[in-house]
Amino acid sequence: MKALVFLEPRKLGWVDKPEPVAGPGEVIVETRAVAICGSDIHGYTGENRRRTPGNPMGHEATGQVVALGEGVPASWLGKRVVMFPTLACGQCDQCLTGHSQRCRHRRFMGNNAVGAMAERLSLPLANLVPLSDGVSYPVGALTEPTAVAIHGVRQAGDLTGRTVLIAGAGPIGLLVLLAARAQGARAVAVTVRSPWRRELAVALGASVAVDPTQEGWRQEIARVLDVEEMDVAIDAGGIQPTFDQCLEAVVPGGTVVTLGSFMTLQLNLIRMAGKEIHLVGSLTYTTNEFWETAEAISAGKLDPSPLITELRPLSEGAAVFQELADHPSRALRVVLTAGS
Repeated sequence: MKALVFLEPRKLGWVDKPEPVAGPGEVIVETRAVAICGSDIHGYTGENRRRTPGNPMGHEATGQVVALGEGVPASWLGKRVVMFPTLACGQCDQCLTGHSQRCRHRRFMGNNAVGAMAERLSLPLANLVPLSDGVSYPVGALTEPTAVAIHGVRQAGDLTGRTVLIAGAGPIGLLVLLAARAQGARAVAVTVRSPWRRELAVALGASVAVDPTQEGWRQEIARVLDVEEMDVAIDAGGIQPTFDQCLEAVVPGGTVVTLGSFMTLQLNLIRMAGKEIHLVGSLTYTTNEFWETAEAISAGKLDPSPLITELRPLSEGAAVFQELADHPSRALRVVLTAGS
C-alpha cells in the first residue's frame, strides 16, 4: 500500500509501506479523507519537531473499516468511522479521571504514532467513532479540530451571556467562533488581518471582525458591542501578537485561554498580575468531547463545512504541503481524499 510519509523537514514521500495487520481488539481502516492541520504544516517545515521521520502524517481523518482483528464484533465491518487520534494508556492518573488528552504515556497519530495519510492503517477499536451516513467523509474529518475548539471554549467556563474575543481566524479560530456561539456567548469579536477571513467570521456569526494592525481596533469592538473590555479572550493564533491582543482586551479578572500555541511566547506579568487575569491552557479534547462533537456535527448543531477550502487526492499530498507551507494564508482546511 501507499502512504504519505514524513522524511525530513520540507520533504514528504508517497511511498510503499507494508500492509497493516489488525491485532486483537484492532481493526483495519481504509482512509477516505484526511484534513491538513496547521500543526502538520509546522511539522513539515520543521518549526516543531513532533513528526517522526518514516511515519505517515495526519490525524484529522475518516475512513471505512475493512478488516477486523480478534475479538472485534462483526458489526464493525464496513462501518464509516472518524478516527480518534489520541492513543492513551488508559491506566495513568490522568486517563482514570477522564483526561486522556493529558495521558502520561500519550501517543498521537501522525506524531509519534502512525498517521492517517496512508491508504490503510490499523487502530484499536477504542479509537473509532461511528460517522453518520448524513455526514461526508471530508466534513467528518473536521470532527477533530472542532473538538479542539469545543474543549478550548469550555476551558473558559460558562459563556452564557458573556462577551468573547477570538484572536486569530484560522480554522481553529473560526471553529472556536462556532463553539462559543453554541455555548451561549452573548457576542463574539474576532481579530484577523485578512479581509476575506473577517468577512467569513461575520458570516459564521461574529458580531464584529477587525484588523488588529489598524489603529483603533479595540475602539471599533467597543463601538459595536458597547463594552470597553471582553469577559473572555481566546488566543487561537498562538503567536505573540494574538496572545498580547488577548491580554490587552480582556476585562480585569477575566479569562484568557491559549489553545493555538506551537512556540515559546513572552508573558507580560505586569499586565497579567495587574488585571488579575486567569490564564488557562487548552490541550486537544477529552474522549467524551470528541464523541459529543461527532454527534453535534451529525445532528447539524455544528457545521464545519465552510472551512473546507479544497479537496485534493492523497497521492498529491507532498505537493499540497509545499503549496501550503509557501502560501499559508491561501486556505483554511485542505482535505486529502482517498479510496472509493
